Amino acid sequence: MGPGDETGGNDTGAGLIATIRAVHTAPDRAALAAALEAAIAPYGMTTYALAGLPAPEASLPTPAMLENWPETWARWYAERGYGPHDPVREAAELVSMPLTISQIRAGAHGRLPDEVGLSLLDAAAELDRGAGLLVPVRGAAGYRGMACVAGPGPEDPDPESCIALHMILLYAFDRLRALHAGADDAPGNPKLTQREIEVLRAARRGLDDEATAGFLGITSRTVRFHFENARRKMRCRTRAEAVARAVTLHLLEP
Repeated sequence: MGPGDETGGNDTGAGLIATIRAVHTAPDRAALAAALEAAIAPYGMTTYALAGLPAPEASLPTPAMLENWPETWARWYAERGYGPHDPVREAAELVSMPLTISQIRAGAHGRLPDEVGLSLLDAAAELDRGAGLLVPVRGAAGYRGMACVAGPGPEDPDPESCIALHMILLYAFDRLRALHAGADDAPGNPKLTQREIEVLRAARRGLDDEATAGFLGITSRTVRFHFENARRKMRCRTRAEAVARAVTLHLLEP
């Protein structure tokens, strides 16, 4: 039974439209996070992650990430080297339609997860996030992103719930990009890239360059490159000062 089944199809449709409207009109990132968490809860999902994928051309912008995965997951992701083996991120690169976690586990995106990738999915299940849905995002000029939700299951969302979550996540992603663009245009705000924000977030969590590289699926040298770019943009002398300034400017939220 999906959300609203007890009240009839018309009420369900109206409820979904209201949910999408609440997500797509959120006035800021914090409001978007709250609206998105409320929107996915009726479908048994507790966790979300929205992020831009590496663009085909370096000049294309990438929106800031929005996610509420627990700190435990960030630590595991870095310590266990999940980044280069993440089957969810790989699927987002290869397909244009949503896939459930079970479908990704079965290789529906054209590749079976390797041993580390399967251990990643098992680790998510240990944190009561073994079920879920991936929604690839495609836009103009080759833009690519991904949005996914996860929850305890025991099963992935049913087909009707997948359709609803698909719509919710697409509108949430669109709103995130709009809010990010607005933040970039604000006077006095440094225009940090997605990667620069990610390495600053990792530093705030206490991760060193090597751990950050493992978490993001990039090299330590690339981590240092993005950190130095962020430091210069914010006119900070040290990394610690850069992280502190980013926190003050609310660049690392939610």
